[in-house]
Amino acid sequence: SAMLSVNEPTVVLASAKGDFKQPVVVGQELYAYGEVVNSEGKKRWVKVVVKRGDEVVMQGEFFCVVPSIHVLDKDS
Repeated sequence: SAMLSVNEPTVVLASAKGDFKQPVVVGQELYAYGEVVNSEGKKRWVKVVVKRGDEVVMQGEFFCVVPSIHVLDKDS
């Protein structure tokens, strides 16, 4: 959800800090919501909340970087 929120062709996850609030079981429907809360040049800070219905089961802060080329590009 964090990387989708950044919405760039290449995104690198630099760090993640998550807090799990409730256990979940296989088969439950979960929905993740992400929002870029700060942007500086190629840096993006994203907040993500994962819910089961109205109940928050996980929330986190993610630091992402948008490189100018893909990290596995042979020309780099």
